Amino acid sequence: MHEYKNSDSDEHPQKNNPEETSHQEKTAEDGGQTNNSQKKRRKRNRKNKKVTIATVNVRGIKGKIRSLQTVLEAGDVGIMTITETHLKGKEKINIRGYKWTGSNREKTQGGGVGILIRNDIAPRTTEETDVEQNTCLECHWIKLDTKPKPVYIGCFYGPQENRNHDQVKEIYNSLAIQIRQLQSRGEIILMGDFNAKIEIDNDKIQQNQSRNGKLLQKLVDEHDLSVMNKEPEAGIWTRVNRNNEEEKSIIDYILATQDIRKYMGGTLVDEIGNLRIGGKKQTDHNTITTDIKINNRQQPIMIKKLKLNNKEGWRKFNEELEKTWKQTNEERKPIPYADFEETVRKGMRRNVGITCIRKNGKTKHKSDNVKEKRAKMKTTREAFRSKCDKNQE
Repeated sequence: MHEYKNSDSDEHPQKNNPEETSHQEKTAEDGGQTNNSQKKRRKRNRKNKKVTIATVNVRGIKGKIRSLQTVLEAGDVGIMTITETHLKGKEKINIRGYKWTGSNREKTQGGGVGILIRNDIAPRTTEETDVEQNTCLECHWIKLDTKPKPVYIGCFYGPQENRNHDQVKEIYNSLAIQIRQLQSRGEIILMGDFNAKIEIDNDKIQQNQSRNGKLLQKLVDEHDLSVMNKEPEAGIWTRVNRNNEEEKSIIDYILATQDIRKYMGGTLVDEIGNLRIGGKKQTDHNTITTDIKINNRQQPIMIKKLKLNNKEGWRKFNEELEKTWKQTNEERKPIPYADFEETVRKGMRRNVGITCIRKNGKTKHKSDNVKEKRAKMKTTREAFRSKCDKNQE
């Protein structure tokens, strides 16, 4: 950072400029407004937080759970889309601190897509299924609740280049329909292994367009999507043959609509291998990461508690429990502890009742009593401050 100094020395002070003086006086007068605007800016910044999102092709997830857990923690990843999970049917994975949602192949081997969502973000997401369905299309969507519009995050695994071209076109047509449907509701971030090479020609990257790449480029152009990793801040190649590093390409992408692009940071392709998924055999795909600013509003937590002040309910509960205990003694049949505990729980819920307490969320409606007390507290504080100011004078 450059340091600028005043060319006039103390021996030759510069005369005050009337315009500058008036500006200083105006600033002093508007001091309260400036402070208010700064407070609002700080409050706005607190409301927004950066969340790291990532995508990677793992080439089989079952033997790489430990490595995946390490990568998620090391990269502080909030949401990760994963392709080629190789899960079948209703199989799922369990990752500490994350929620899993995905789509698996029923019979054929390979493929499979999924999304890992960190637990602090999970309450703001829902699985999005209200889109065009095609059994040949491997794409899974979640809806992230943000303001002013929701963001739909998708994980796509594209067909291979050697697949029947008519089938590939059908897949991209179905994907285009899904994108149009979701664009009408909010913003879109689509990530994954597209198995397609788009044309890239700049100082860092030169790549020719492939057959699938032509269809992908058409999809990008028609829906005004931004290819986030076309000019990444670091790294270039998303797939590298680990046995022959000269064999490399860009076939994994993060696509985003223009409005959400404004709230996203730079893209990093992890060629170094810090976030590479390992196991018995490392994946030949590099992890791509970026970040997105989302509203940092706390989700209200509903806590269920017994109505401890319900005296009549406790009386009925004690009578019911005593009756159950006598009946058990008469039958002389021992009750397993788990069954007894469940009987007690059900009895308390039925007789005493449950109440819900809203925690760390704004109360929508304040009673007149609460408003009155708050107004009284405010008046008392103002009177106290006024008294303190007079004493200082």
